[in-house]
Amino acid sequence: MNDKSARELSNSSHQEVATHVTPPDTSPVKARLTTIDIAKGIGILLIVLGHDAGFDRNFPQFSDFLGGIRMPFFFFISGVTFSLGRRSLTDIAIMRADAWLKPFVVVVTLFGCLNILRGTGTLEGLLLALAYGTGFTLSPRAVWFLPHLWLLYVSCSALFMYGNYLFSTGIRRVASLVLLLVLGYAFLGVFNNPYEDTACFKMTEFSTALFNCGLPMSADFLLITSVFFILGVFMSATVKSFKFSLLHLGVALGAVIVVWFSFNDSMNLNHRRYDDLLGTTALAFSGIYLMLGLSGLLGKMAWAERGLIFIGRGSLFILLFHMPILYNFPAILARIPPLKSAVEATALLCAVVVPLVIWQVCKRFKITRALFFPVYKRGQPAAHAS
Repeated sequence: MNDKSARELSNSSHQEVATHVTPPDTSPVKARLTTIDIAKGIGILLIVLGHDAGFDRNFPQFSDFLGGIRMPFFFFISGVTFSLGRRSLTDIAIMRADAWLKPFVVVVTLFGCLNILRGTGTLEGLLLALAYGTGFTLSPRAVWFLPHLWLLYVSCSALFMYGNYLFSTGIRRVASLVLLLVLGYAFLGVFNNPYEDTACFKMTEFSTALFNCGLPMSADFLLITSVFFILGVFMSATVKSFKFSLLHLGVALGAVIVVWFSFNDSMNLNHRRYDDLLGTTALAFSGIYLMLGLSGLLGKMAWAERGLIFIGRGSLFILLFHMPILYNFPAILARIPPLKSAVEATALLCAVVVPLVIWQVCKRFKITRALFFPVYKRGQPAAHAS
């Protein structure tokens, strides 16, 4: 095969992957799909709810149930918005680092410095958090999602670029996803649950003992999250043309109920927990279906649609700042007499509203736009806030 034929074959393979997806939202003028923003809005609200100690204490079964749905759904939606286009792997890595790793570094550094000033943290602990980027090294813990999403996005980009033959037919797609899931499930069992091995959260120095609890950027469950991400890529066109149906919503709700009460299995990837290969996966898939139906239903209600779209577009800031608010605001709110009887509910509301206010404020200043919003676009700086 001559060089020209090889180039044509490579371009053909690259274009074949691109036909499954649509370009990510990197342009400030590009029209956004409201369905995706609504789904992101619902997803981030469930994440905030799942991190609320009061909710987990009062409704442990329901909290466990939601844990088996919310993260698979977020990775699935991330796959729906994925696109290779004609970008190189280097371009993709830099663009996604600009969008996700940069705000991650800013927030972790900010809270790390505050902890050092308060005497509850060290410089080495901060450097460890930035370098390792997994839940048990981080404060706030929820931001583990960003370095992992970057790793997931770049890894799947490489897989589609250089291993597209794995997904060239329906049978190969199914076989590849099953293989990834089985290997990911087996690999996850190698590591300790950081919440059971309490030494994990006490590690503030670089040590080989860190590898007992997990890998950098939570790479130890990359194979599992890639299943939901790749499924989102394959179903991108279907999701973007999704039409609400009461029948479909009813079927999805019924499927979730049957799966939950039949298996009662869930997951918490940050805990390195995946209860059962069949039951947990069935809950995740049926939960994704239910969430899409719920997004379609709420999209029919003007007030809910507007609110969830706004929340969905500000979901990055909610992810970045909701945990410090959930942990610190109750003590502050308890000192305000009218709020004493509703401290937890008020803190939950603040965990959504305050980050959205921060988001709006950051849009208006050049330095915060540069710190929190993407400025890189195919080698050309293009600062904007979306």
